Amino acid sequence: MARVSRRASFSERLRDRTPLTGVFQKFPHHQVTEILAMSDLDFAVLDTEHAPFDPSQVDGCMLAGMACDFPLLVRIARTDADAVLSALDMGATGVFVPHVDTPAKAANAARFARYTGGARGFSPSTRAGGYGSRGLKPYMDAADRNVLVIAQIEDASALKWLPAIAATPGIDALFIGRADLAASFGCDWSDPKLDEATVRIAQSAADAGIACGAYLADPAQAARYRSMGISFLLAGSDQGALRQDANRLAAVMAPDEE
Repeated sequence: MARVSRRASFSERLRDRTPLTGVFQKFPHHQVTEILAMSDLDFAVLDTEHAPFDPSQVDGCMLAGMACDFPLLVRIARTDADAVLSALDMGATGVFVPHVDTPAKAANAARFARYTGGARGFSPSTRAGGYGSRGLKPYMDAADRNVLVIAQIEDASALKWLPAIAATPGIDALFIGRADLAASFGCDWSDPKLDEATVRIAQSAADAGIACGAYLADPAQAARYRSMGISFLLAGSDQGALRQDANRLAAVMAPDEE
């Protein structure tokens, strides 16, 4: 039996709230994408917000992801139409939109990512458009159906708007940015208000019938997060994995002290 394409089925699985695990890719190189694709991870997110990607590097990673049948999303650095368009035209499965703290920002992000009823600029000559090889309507319909728009909730000011943000047409998931939320609250990781906000965000997503995701600094917390209804988790980054493994090797190889 033929294997179902990971890329083709990913949007549906995320929307269905299938448990998924990914990482942030911060090294702007296509070989890192290839290595991640060889793992058992479900997806990766190119972090153009907090890592030094230029457009050609995003493009190379997208090509690697497509060649390896590996779903890639992009955390965009800006929330304007051009940033969304660029990521999607290169072939991204979807976008993580930072600091969505009002329904208007959510609506704009959803509009920028879609053709029909939206404001996504159209060109069939991109990688996403098959370099002109796809029919106009089949391409537009497939693009609108498969694209994922994930609103990052990472500001205290967003909490009062949670039901409206989650219910915004075209928003496919919420993503809990606990680090920025902690900074916005002026608290540390252990403050109960951070967990309270996490539960509220997950519940708002569930009430709206959409998925919810979160970043995990400690993979041991995965079961606790899943129990809150958080279905997709970003378990660190390529940088973190490299640092942790380097420290593990150093500890294993250290000479015994006399």
